[in-house]
Amino acid sequence: MLAVVAEMNCGEVIIEVLSKIGCRYIFGTPGVHNIDVYRALLNHHEIRHILVKHETNAGVMADVYGRLTGEPGFLLTTAGPGATHCVTAVAQAYASASPLIHISGDVPTRACKEPFHGLDSNDFLVNVFKPVTKWATRVKDPAEVVSTLIKAYEISTSGRMGPIHISIPIDVMRSEYKGSLQIPEPKRWREAGRIDEIINDLLGSKKLVVYAGKDVSRYQCENKLLELCEILRAPLVVHGRRGNDDVVIPHDHPLYAGFVGGFSHPAAFHALNSADLVLSIGIRFGSVESEFLKTLHRPKYISITVENDLAPNTFSNKVIVGNLKETLTLLIDRLKALPQREADETLLKQISQIRREVSEKIDNDIEAHLNDRPLHPGVVIKILRSALDRDSILAVDAGLSCLWVKGIYPVYCIKGIICPGGYEAMGFSLPAAITTKIVYPERNVFAVTGDGGLLMSYSDLPTIFENNLKITVLVFNNNKYGAVWQLQKDRFEGKFIATDLQATDFAMIFRAFGGIGIRVETIEETRKALEEAVNSKEPTLIDIKTDFRHSAPSFRFFIQNPKLMIGEIID
Repeated sequence: MLAVVAEMNCGEVIIEVLSKIGCRYIFGTPGVHNIDVYRALLNHHEIRHILVKHETNAGVMADVYGRLTGEPGFLLTTAGPGATHCVTAVAQAYASASPLIHISGDVPTRACKEPFHGLDSNDFLVNVFKPVTKWATRVKDPAEVVSTLIKAYEISTSGRMGPIHISIPIDVMRSEYKGSLQIPEPKRWREAGRIDEIINDLLGSKKLVVYAGKDVSRYQCENKLLELCEILRAPLVVHGRRGNDDVVIPHDHPLYAGFVGGFSHPAAFHALNSADLVLSIGIRFGSVESEFLKTLHRPKYISITVENDLAPNTFSNKVIVGNLKETLTLLIDRLKALPQREADETLLKQISQIRREVSEKIDNDIEAHLNDRPLHPGVVIKILRSALDRDSILAVDAGLSCLWVKGIYPVYCIKGIICPGGYEAMGFSLPAAITTKIVYPERNVFAVTGDGGLLMSYSDLPTIFENNLKITVLVFNNNKYGAVWQLQKDRFEGKFIATDLQATDFAMIFRAFGGIGIRVETIEETRKALEEAVNSKEPTLIDIKTDFRHSAPSFRFFIQNPKLMIGEIID
């Protein structure tokens, strides 16, 4: 049991509980309805508060903390607009299976109509957040504060992880806490699945392929996944959208075949269509991850999953439910004690050959544009990759230029690229990079965005400097909503609407905050600026003039499935 000091108000109890369950960072903004929590933070030095300028960015920061650590990111907002500003970020966390706990202030328990930061329904925040969280609740009794927080942690981190919303009325925040002074240790789901029934299937398969989804990353078991593939000598395919993998492992690993989804790498598609047995790990039944499997020739399937709800399962022959890390650890230990299965060397060579051919096609396409002005986005990405070490991490936004990054940038480390995910909200990269640098202070972190994406989040550029974070921001500046322009080019017969953006000098804005801001237009200027950014101890923004007219490689070099691109069920 975890002890709590007596004679506290509920705001103080909240911080005490958060500290005891492992909270080390809170991303948020103070206001009238949560001020008691901030008063408690004054004297609680174990928790570091990151002051954020817009609550959407705070939500992204908490989401990314959950993705990178497997522990909940904590988000603190005031009532009304402070909370609703976070809906997009919380929804994105839900879509990405990211553990997150959102605590918001709220109107009084006995509020009149149209209260400050409220509407006619006192439960309106809970009703707003219910569809985008695993659990949303309003605490109306001070005695329920501790149990609610413990329950929130347990729900957020069990099964398919996800966000929680807790609204706490201002009068409850200020009330004296009269509940138990003992806090139970939160339960963490660690049960392994029963793997005995699948051992013979795995070892007996002639063409085994492993297919991994986002829950592998949320349970922080990418290394276990690679170890399992190496023991089984089986190629690995990961689910991804528009080229951004949900599970990020080194692309030069000899067993990595690529990604599948709305866009599929031909090597990965070939691997799965050649399989006689697919071992899916961390795939959610009924989602686009499993929907893709309907496009295959129907091999035998075994699924290791974290969800007990198997109702949408229409494909898997055997299902193992359990904590992924514990289950993979158990499976690996069992397999190590048995003779190793024979690899299908022919399939592995075919995968390698297809990957090489696709890479050569993309490289040849980019080489033809080395002398272009404005710069071709693919040329910029090639320069970027050559300038960075293997452990660098890119936090990548939504948008056309970023589709280029997701499509052709080779990743050489686990979690080497972080993308918005299926919800695909613009404005992701800057707040994501801030959290990434907090979690990995020793690694080079880059926020890669277009001008449209940065215009949606640049209110938190000062947050970089306030927290002494050495981050490099790369802006693919083309004065366009480029992805929308590409859609209109194909469908509007040469006419365009609502795609132009005001030309913005982001380097000058960054210098105004005290950072290094550089504008570049040529290959040599880009190389020099990246070298300066990598070697500098100061935050740097590189504003790169790029061409919006080149469609992303996803549309030309990968296999498209229009239904999966938009999440439509395949009959």
